[in-house]
Amino acid sequence: MLYPEANRQELKLIAKGIEKGCKEYGQAFEAVPFAEREGPTKILAVFRNRHFFVQVHNQKGWIRISVNRTSLDVDARRWHDGISWDSLMLIKNQIGYGDRDAVEIYPQDAKTVNVANIRHLFILPENHAIDCIWTSCPKDREKEEG
Repeated sequence: MLYPEANRQELKLIAKGIEKGCKEYGQAFEAVPFAEREGPTKILAVFRNRHFFVQVHNQKGWIRISVNRTSLDVDARRWHDGISWDSLMLIKNQIGYGDRDAVEIYPQDAKTVNVANIRHLFILPENHAIDCIWTSCPKDREKEEG
């Protein structure tokens, strides 16, 4: 839950402030300065545009891209939901991982954490492909069928 100490009126003001700040950004992603922090993951980079906030982490040797919208759902006290597959692909490409495969993990029920409408993509190591990827590239399809 975002801003648990804020009442509804305060949350509306926070949401308006966030909305106003978003207007300072365009469609292209910009690198954002960030402070190093202690924790289980190391932040490698932070990006944002008008619609999305993106953090790139090193998590146990994997690159994890965490994406959330930059608009607040006041009633749910969460970031707005509804990040499409197309948006995630575009974000992955625009922040420099277009040449790498990525996966989104749907964990066991007991390991699920769903508190803020943040989507996570895990970037595979370089030169590591997922064998079960279906592709529209004819050369790759021949390899799959052969």
